[in-house]
Amino acid sequence: MKTKLAATLLLLSLLCLAACGKTPQKQNDPTATTTASETTAAETVITETTTTSIYDEIADPSFEGETFTILCRTDMRDEIYSEGESGDVYGDAVFARNRAVEENLGIKLDHIHTAGNWSNRDNFMNRVSSTILSGDNDWQLIAGYMSYMPGMVTKGLFIDINTLPSLSLDSPWWIQGYNDNVTIHNKMYTAMGDLCSSGLKNAYCGYVNIDLLETYGHKVEELYDAVNSGTWTLDMVLEIAGQVSTDLNGDGKYDAGDLHGIAMSDVTMSSLPTAFGVNYTTKNEEGIPEISIHTERFLTSYERIYEASHSNFWHPVYDVEKFVEGRTLFLFHTLETSGEMRDMVSDYAVLPMPKYDTEQENYRTATRAVASILLVPNTVQNLDLCGAALESLNYESYLQVTPAYYETVLQLKQVRDEGSQQMVRLVRESLYFDFGYVYSDNLGSISGIMRKALTNPNITSQIKGNVYSWEKSLEILLRFFEK
Repeated sequence: MKTKLAATLLLLSLLCLAACGKTPQKQNDPTATTTASETTAAETVITETTTTSIYDEIADPSFEGETFTILCRTDMRDEIYSEGESGDVYGDAVFARNRAVEENLGIKLDHIHTAGNWSNRDNFMNRVSSTILSGDNDWQLIAGYMSYMPGMVTKGLFIDINTLPSLSLDSPWWIQGYNDNVTIHNKMYTAMGDLCSSGLKNAYCGYVNIDLLETYGHKVEELYDAVNSGTWTLDMVLEIAGQVSTDLNGDGKYDAGDLHGIAMSDVTMSSLPTAFGVNYTTKNEEGIPEISIHTERFLTSYERIYEASHSNFWHPVYDVEKFVEGRTLFLFHTLETSGEMRDMVSDYAVLPMPKYDTEQENYRTATRAVASILLVPNTVQNLDLCGAALESLNYESYLQVTPAYYETVLQLKQVRDEGSQQMVRLVRESLYFDFGYVYSDNLGSISGIMRKALTNPNITSQIKGNVYSWEKSLEILLRFFEK
């Protein structure tokens, strides 16, 4: 597919979405190659402008016939490779992306996959380290697990991605909410862009059963209006959910067989500090991260989550079946969860994770740490090709793969109403990754602190006991960036 055509198709999909209503608190304007006037759905007018293709600047005749190989996890292989056009919208887009990169750069794309899920993390890391330390140039890019791959950075195996030529890291096909936060002393050893579609799939969000919501006297439009006005907050969620709890099975306790206002597991709870505007680390005036989790805002939000998660209306388990069957009002998990709701009889809607309060400026969205991040081994021999391929893969993913998943798969197949389509777009635009969240493995698993609200009523003493070790671990980590 030609790049110009792909850009036009992207604009069409975005305009169709925009016609449903303006997106609240828009942070990134994805208009790389076209412009359009804002009108009503019936009056939408598309005006295409001519711009220079990125390939005019980064393609090089010397690349002709070269092979660019990516190492990826077997269970995330679909974001890197597709055998060919099969009628699957997402898979076809991955295939078209790869073909576009190959044709425009004159190269061949290849990939190697190996087990790399959480239980096989040692296998993946050992393969990475042994291959690089042996000096082999078997692959020029790694798409690895965000939870454990940052922990390998201090081993000195990877290139500072900021030094690669041809990269336009302020472009919308790169995730600014990740890249900006992991850049220290202008060095960035891991990156995230639209090539990492697992980041979008695993972005946290909320689902609401519309029929059940109306049973309790609320309309979904109220929730959409709250998001648009910035008042979709923890207070609002708890106020509505607090009305919903019934001991359906009559066993005298609230469990999986009963009606609940909220279903949220401890895994999803780890995303709440990000959603609430709380940072595990905050950059000082010199741009250096400092431990900042021990704030009044975090402690207060922790206490409220502890209280709510021990109430009758909170089911502390990831239970999609319960939501589909109409026994949960709000389910909080990831965008990918919508794929398990195709057969749901009741209507449902998608919402961003709530802000902590109305004083918080923006919605912020974390992803499950299973999402892919990008690393470049220091054994790469052709840095020009590496930079061009990396830029092109994210660029074409932005034009073709993200629209296929975000616009077509999510919004047309699985998400049922126009308001939810706006909400899904907001989730994508509000992705945010605290340095401490990304490098949690180096910092004593600091990102898991909110999960303890299911068992520990008083986190203050534990935080005080851990601050020193967190600060020392951060100090050691930052020394590597100072080299």
